[in-house]
Amino acid sequence: MPWIKWYIASMVFYTIAEYYSKVYANAQSWMLLIFISVCYGINGAFWLPALKENNSLTIMSTIWAISYCLFSIFIGLALFGEHISVIQMVGVGLGILAVFLMCL
Repeated sequence: MPWIKWYIASMVFYTIAEYYSKVYANAQSWMLLIFISVCYGINGAFWLPALKENNSLTIMSTIWAISYCLFSIFIGLALFGEHISVIQMVGVGLGILAVFLMCL
């Protein structure tokens, strides 16, 4: 799966941007805003070769969307001490199962 290298690079920049987006939400700064925008731009630039190599918008978009949710949840829970309900945890589990099934 050569597309995975592009996908992982995309997710790294997404995760960095998400982390600093939360930091920005707590203390606005023009430098943070610019940095976050650049990270999201790089994220998108890595998405395109991943999509080109996989060539399935349906599969890639689903994996992308669910993975973004999972990474955002991780950042919120692990790094910022946010909480989710039991029902929301079930949804996260179903999201993980969906990504696994989409990769088969």
